[in-house]
Amino acid sequence: MLAAVAATCICGHAYAGARAVIGGAFAVPVLDAKTAVGKDGLLRLIFDFNPSQGGKTYQGSALWIIDPNGGVVGASNPTIPASVGSFYFTTRGGSIPIFPVERSNTAMYPQADGNTTVLFFFGLGSNINPILGVRSFGVWTYNSGGNLIAAAQYGPFGNTDIFNLYFDDATGKIVVKWATHSGPNRTYAGWVLDEFGTIVSFTNFFGPFGQSNRVGKFRVNASNQLIVPFTFPVSGGFLTNIWTFNSGGSAVVNAQSFGPF
Repeated sequence: MLAAVAATCICGHAYAGARAVIGGAFAVPVLDAKTAVGKDGLLRLIFDFNPSQGGKTYQGSALWIIDPNGGVVGASNPTIPASVGSFYFTTRGGSIPIFPVERSNTAMYPQADGNTTVLFFFGLGSNINPILGVRSFGVWTYNSGGNLIAAAQYGPFGNTDIFNLYFDDATGKIVVKWATHSGPNRTYAGWVLDEFGTIVSFTNFFGPFGQSNRVGKFRVNASNQLIVPFTFPVSGGFLTNIWTFNSGGSAVVNAQSFGPF
């Protein structure tokens, strides 16, 4: 029955006017990013130190590793200082805080080997544009006992902003989407980092794609190849392209185009 239903969906007008929605986020994982259970069954929990509830008194964070019985088997050594974890966004041209600095901006991923990788925008002050204007980030890696075993920092790189920064859900790799210039002249580049913050794959800057085009979230496969979707309007509808870069990032090894619909 499922096969029959699927077959009936492949029809001439099913995709008329269709445009792949490849940008934006379903939800900002601010809270979910601070708790995670690894393949070892241990809970990771980030505590944010803030003695004044609702105030701007963030004083750093600690990572705890907790077993299923509630026992603490590891605690971050060292803790994450406020100079690293602070994150204070305001509205574009206003002073009303979108995300007050009572909590950290840290996100983490429990790696398959028992390590925990913590990701953060580095050294942010106030009045940062939440879309662009962030130009530096850091990666700290703790072992299963909570000891810091690797740390890396990247940026700032002049007229280059961080457009996206996130963990790949399946692999624990870190993906960075860089953007340079602005508006229709914006160009993009991508990095893939391993759990220790080492760059394992990257692309050169590519684009621009024009005012009406959209470059989606970068994805990474098991071979550390970046896969980049982007859409743009053409006569008769919209065209969706999928580019796959080689692991060195110097060339597009596969390009597919779908549409116009």
